[in-house]
Amino acid sequence: MEKTTMSISGSTDTQIREIETALMQHPAVSEVTVTAVGESDKNQQLVAYVVPDLKNASALFELEGNPVQIQNLWQSLVNTGHQKAQQPPESGIDLQTFSSLSASVERLSTAYICHTLRNMGVYIHPQERYSTRELLSRCQIQPRYQKLIQQWLSVLEEDRLLQRESEETFVNPHPLPIALDDCWHQVQQHMKLMPRESIPHLENNLRYLQQSADNHVAMLKGEVDPLELFFAQGALDTADSAYQFNPIANYYNSIAREIFSSVVQFWQPETPLKILEVGAGTGATTASLLPVLPLNRTVYTYTDVSTFFMEPAKKKFRNYPFVEYKQLDIEKSPQEQGYQLQSFDVIVAANVLHIAGNLSKTLSYIRSLLAPNGLLLLIELTQYNRTVMTTMGFVHGFSKFEDERVENNIPVLSVEKWHNTLQSHGFEKIVAFPETGSPTDFMGQNLIVARKSASRKQFKPYELHNFLKDRLPEYKIPSAYRLLDNIPLDENGRVDLRSLTAIAQVTPENDRIDNLSQEKTDKPLFQQASDRAQKRKQSAQKMQHRKVKS
Repeated sequence: MEKTTMSISGSTDTQIREIETALMQHPAVSEVTVTAVGESDKNQQLVAYVVPDLKNASALFELEGNPVQIQNLWQSLVNTGHQKAQQPPESGIDLQTFSSLSASVERLSTAYICHTLRNMGVYIHPQERYSTRELLSRCQIQPRYQKLIQQWLSVLEEDRLLQRESEETFVNPHPLPIALDDCWHQVQQHMKLMPRESIPHLENNLRYLQQSADNHVAMLKGEVDPLELFFAQGALDTADSAYQFNPIANYYNSIAREIFSSVVQFWQPETPLKILEVGAGTGATTASLLPVLPLNRTVYTYTDVSTFFMEPAKKKFRNYPFVEYKQLDIEKSPQEQGYQLQSFDVIVAANVLHIAGNLSKTLSYIRSLLAPNGLLLLIELTQYNRTVMTTMGFVHGFSKFEDERVENNIPVLSVEKWHNTLQSHGFEKIVAFPETGSPTDFMGQNLIVARKSASRKQFKPYELHNFLKDRLPEYKIPSAYRLLDNIPLDENGRVDLRSLTAIAQVTPENDRIDNLSQEKTDKPLFQQASDRAQKRKQSAQKMQHRKVKS
């Protein structure tokens, strides 16, 4: 398609409205905005941003993909995952012994909750009653820890150490118990039964628990940053022990490795495998995946919201030249950060999505980066345990949730809720490892794999180009088209031209979008546009360069 240029001086608004009006006549177009992009008035190109109409979008796409091959790959990874999940952990631990150790650490964490509350002068005498807000005021607790304190009170209610008198008020029938010495003794007895090679990392985890507990009061008052304890003096030892070298992390990372081996086995040899890891952090999961990936046909994009981990990761993975390192905040638009839509075959998110403030929005961003038929591999807490509540629970990411999770005041989702959430966001195949009822259930985590729609359609920009050729002079026909789920708006309800400019600067390898049938798997993509329709109508008088089909 030959590029067109035009000056935006003079009657640009009128010309652009004419182009938008012409595009809106196409039955497959629901919404459209046209802008002129370029550094100078004399060298600008027209770009059309199009939201397809859900009912008539088939005219803009052509079917791609091999359904048989796609299904074979999926079935292979499911079989591989189940088989690996049923095997004992590679660390050689006895599951019953490790389960007993985990239970004793949970009891120790509960004892630390009681210890901290007593140290702050509450629930020392029988029949003390406080609401959460009263505790925050009386103990000078920072407001950001209100959710955490509510979680603590709820678990003490479960243990019948507190009684709930109203929605937020709790009373203690008896003084909270003092049981740290007994709990530590039980933990140490179980530690003696663990394999020698796992003990140093388990001791690191216990040391972190103790250091956190020693600083509970200071953290609650805002005097100590919880991340300073997790990354003591900038070191990654505690993080590595938590996410890579302990038996639980080893178990789930080994399942991920076997699943990736299965994907590689069924991947077309001539097709590059493009992988994105979000929130890669210390690279604990990355270290398990890279060795099974083909050297000459893999592109692995290692990302994190912070640059803190980049240099250590580059050193750690220096023997893997196919790894590239970038920043990515998955809670913000990836397009505006320079990432192409639907450009990754697999996205990995290990122990990261629960920190999203709005999980629905974050999943939409992730889905937008996945190619059709792409795979999302998650490792997530599915049971929120007391050990986390007394350690990493202090980190801001565990308390910033402002979505449906607020109802239960728990930052993590159960396997069932993950299944429903992923399905409602356009993933048609979902599987979790291990299965419910497995001997490893006590670990409180799951590895979840989800796949986008099994059919694939390729965008045909020439369909719109040819449509306009019969209606507009050549110089008014856009030189590029961008598919969007919705047209971005600023705080005032106007078209966000800055966001559109950022999108235009990302040149997609191939403008593609999923099967736009009325199946529920694709509903969320376009439901976002529908949900904002009323808002756009109300601000229509203020919008520029904007038309919405009624």
